[in-house]
Order: sequence, then C-alpha cells, then structure tokens
Amino acid sequence: MSNFTVSPSELHIFSNFTLDGTTDKKIGPMDAERRKWLTEAMEAFTFDEVKRMKEVVLELAKPEEKTKEDCEKRVSLLEELEDLVEGLSNAIDLHKIGGFSVLIDTALYSNYEEVRNQAYLVFASCCQNNTWLQLEATRLGAPLIMNSILKEESMKNRESAVTALSSKFH
Repeated sequence: MSNFTVSPSELHIFSNFTLDGTTDKKIGPMDAERRKWLTEAMEAFTFDEVKRMKEVVLELAKPEEKTKEDCEKRVSLLEELEDLVEGLSNAIDLHKIGGFSVLIDTALYSNYEEVRNQAYLVFASCCQNNTWLQLEATRLGAPLIMNSILKEESMKNRESAVTALSSKFH
C-alpha cells in the first residue's frame, strides 16, 4: 500500500479531477502520471478486506512466541478477522486465501487459551448460515473441535467450542 493520503480538505481536488475528466475536450488515453495519481487516490479511499484478511492470516500462521504480548496480538487479530468475516462472501474468501485452515489449526492447537476461544468464535461466524463452508470445515478437520470440548479446562472455551460446532451443523 502506498503512503498516499488525501485529507478531507483536499476532497474537492479529487472531485474536480473526476468532473474535469467528463468535460475535457481532449478525450484520449490518460497519461502515466495522471493514471498513477488517480490510482493512488482511489487506493487511499478504499479498504481491501481480502488483502487485510491475508495479512491477518499470515500473522496468525507464524509460530507462537509464548508471551503475553503475542497472545494479546493474536486475540486482537482474531477479533479483527471476526469483523471481516461477518459477510458471507468474506467468509468464503477467507477459505479461498487459505485462511480457514489456519483458523481451524489456531482453534485446535494454539497454546493460548484466549486465542483458542476467539478462534472458535471466528469459526462460528464463518460457518453460520454458510452450508458450503460448513462442508469445507468438515473436509479440513473441524470435527476435531469435538475433542477440544473435552480437553479445554476453561468453561468459557468449552462453550465457545460448542458454539463453533453448532454453527457447523446448523
């Protein structure tokens, strides 16, 4: 992502640029400099959810450092991921970029109790009302979450694991 930013006070410049393009008598290909500026301006005003999900997944896939800071960072990433997968298409996109299997592995194998709990909740958000993803979850090993219900010491994590499973079989 570029460092290009546009402040609200500069929005009129962007607006004029787009409007001027419709009234310009010289219709033809856009020069490289103008195309670059427009591309950077558009990127500054949009948020690429799939790109952000990829970044989150890459961070979650890294080996755990077994520190409090690492645990907090991972919980925060999973909370962000939960917001991103609220939409049905984003949950499917998470699977398409390989993030769903990372999520399942996180739920099953993280050393951090809080991270496993949040991963169960994200899993539930992904699978809720999403038959296709429910089937993919089975293929990727999600039924092992049943074992998690038995091994989790925390009642909160057991409840979240049950929530995850119930979303899969909904």
